[in-house]
Amino acid sequence: MIRAQSPHGNRLKINCSSCHSSDSWSFNSQLSFDHDSTQFKIQGQHRKLDCKSCHTSLEFDQIRSSCISCHKDVHQQSVGMDCARCHNSDTWLVNNILEIHDRTNFPLLGVHRTVDCNACHRSETQLRFEPLGLECISCHLEDFNSAKSPDHKKNGYSTNCLECHSQHSSGWKTGNVNHDFFPLVNSHKIDDCRKCHQSNDYSKATPDCFSCHALDYNNSINPNHRIAGISNDCKSCHSLDPDWKPAKFQEHDAQHFPIYSGSHQGAWQKCNDCHGNGQDYKIFTCTNCHLNPESDQKHINVSGYQYQNTACLSCHPTGEADNAFNHATTNFPLTGAHRLVECKLCHTNGYKGTPTECQACHQKDYDASIDPSHKKLNLSTDCKTCHTTDPGWSPARFDIHDQVFPLTGAHKAIENDCKKCHINSYSNTPSDCIGCHQKDYDASIDPSHKKLNLSIDCKTCHT
Repeated sequence: MIRAQSPHGNRLKINCSSCHSSDSWSFNSQLSFDHDSTQFKIQGQHRKLDCKSCHTSLEFDQIRSSCISCHKDVHQQSVGMDCARCHNSDTWLVNNILEIHDRTNFPLLGVHRTVDCNACHRSETQLRFEPLGLECISCHLEDFNSAKSPDHKKNGYSTNCLECHSQHSSGWKTGNVNHDFFPLVNSHKIDDCRKCHQSNDYSKATPDCFSCHALDYNNSINPNHRIAGISNDCKSCHSLDPDWKPAKFQEHDAQHFPIYSGSHQGAWQKCNDCHGNGQDYKIFTCTNCHLNPESDQKHINVSGYQYQNTACLSCHPTGEADNAFNHATTNFPLTGAHRLVECKLCHTNGYKGTPTECQACHQKDYDASIDPSHKKLNLSTDCKTCHTTDPGWSPARFDIHDQVFPLTGAHKAIENDCKKCHINSYSNTPSDCIGCHQKDYDASIDPSHKKLNLSIDCKTCHT
């Protein structure tokens, strides 16, 4: 077949009969040509168009396949020239705008997904969508400047709205504030900022518990926190659960007595089990739980044992039965009369720092002594220089007596009966023999010392 010159240009290499019949050169759609076999498949609204709507020239290879070659760019190049990025051939309406926007550098999250496009992309045609600033303040400068509670501009707040506000909720209300720096949970889950932020300067609020809860602290009754000297750092005892309960005073174990560990762990239900006086937690009792006669039976032959309110603590400072306090291991072992004394008679101001000097407990005994008067004679206040710990201060030793008058021989038998020699006064008792033995001297018969005028210095003859 002789090929005639084609009006469609040299690049169209198909048989004329694919489109034309011998009856006419007009395009015959009933013939074998399939436009989908080209680089531009006809879909949607394109199927309804007359070929000449696109093919304005018979040289088909001169017709471009890009959308913009046929369609006017109503967006004025603000979103690119590829219509297929947003539109399809069925309609110009865009049904997946959120999905499309998520592929940009500003995905629509939270409340931004419900905002009308033109609220952000403002143009006179409402069809031009130039890229906007990615920072919050690009759209919300007016909101920032008009904020009064608190005054964002005056207080120098960040223009990055996301530092405080969430984009997943509508409005700027408290519930939408990103308060992660001080989590608003449980009892702190409040909607009214002014509950804590009492002034427009929100920076003045501190995370210190006492700054908001001073009144709760001062009005506390059971226990009275102020009188008991409890820390005003609420979180040291309380969680964020409502009504301040449950509370846990962990410092009790280290500072006072183990109640969260050891034998007393779980043995109590509330503070009042031991502290009956809610106004003064320095007052406590052991006998609410440790009852008699069981306690007495367990302490048979235990030195110093007393069944009294706080007596248990004296020997059981950690609350353990197997770790009872043993005074013999201290620098003041209990001997003699000390074994019978109740602990608190010596430990009047607690157990730490109790003095071990005799005078600390026995100054009254020293001052009240009569025979002899220790105070008048200026005797040592160190009781143990003369006395043992036996009851009644007897027997007593006065070792320096030998420096004045040795108590030897028959004199040794009366060393604990001072009155034998010291009849009236200890300061003027004679040290010569005749001072005590004048009667013996006068009554002597064989020989009669008096008649023979023998020496009155007994030691010249006698031992």
